[in-house]
Amino acid sequence: MVYSPNLTRFVLERNTPTLIKFMKSLFLLFVCLFPILPFAQKQASFTSIVDQLNNDLVQYEKLFAHGDEYLPINRFDLSKKEMKALIKESDCDAILTNSKDSINQYYMIVYFQERISDQLQLLLNHPDFGKNDIAKMIHDELSVVKSADNKLYNFSLDEKSEGSYRSRFSYMHFTDLKPQDSSEVDPYKIFEGDGYSELFMLNTDEGVKYVLTGNVRGCSSCFETFVQLVSFKDNAFNLDFEYAVNNRGW
Repeated sequence: MVYSPNLTRFVLERNTPTLIKFMKSLFLLFVCLFPILPFAQKQASFTSIVDQLNNDLVQYEKLFAHGDEYLPINRFDLSKKEMKALIKESDCDAILTNSKDSINQYYMIVYFQERISDQLQLLLNHPDFGKNDIAKMIHDELSVVKSADNKLYNFSLDEKSEGSYRSRFSYMHFTDLKPQDSSEVDPYKIFEGDGYSELFMLNTDEGVKYVLTGNVRGCSSCFETFVQLVSFKDNAFNLDFEYAVNNRGW
């Protein structure tokens, strides 16, 4: 994955798992350090953003990198305005058919990844975020796990690379984190780029700590399971412990 903060969109490339993980960490850095700026117009309601996000997740769920090369544009639940803009921005031979009624499926995977990311950022920065149980509201195509104190969240999404490395996009959110200047060290650099399956909270003599567990398939027959213990102090996360097991075979 290559991310361009200037264009506010990311473009997937079939590349090595190492490079993909590196670029995913850059994308995670952008999500964490660049909150949405105040709206120049009236802010959309929390439920309307959730509805739009869920609609995009339903569309995304139906896409496959190794499926049909082109799909009819009208099969996607897009408004006339969105459809017109999509055709205009993707008007080239490699993306649209000559009749401009069908579009490259891989392009649409990236298109909806961007929309999902945009909607999620709006939710995370919405003043009503803490008033809702987001895990119960979002379509399960986007995995949502959170700590018992409702402070630490992980959202992860299948990258749909369809390769042997089943990579995922991972978005971390911590409600007590205060925004810092972009020149500061990434406060989320310790987190796994493929996300987590569970987040646990521990009350210790040193304060609250979090146990994060997850797993990822790295190749056709290799699987990694990992666990981390992290704490939060002085507006930064600290990695207290981590352990991973790499297995070969099914």
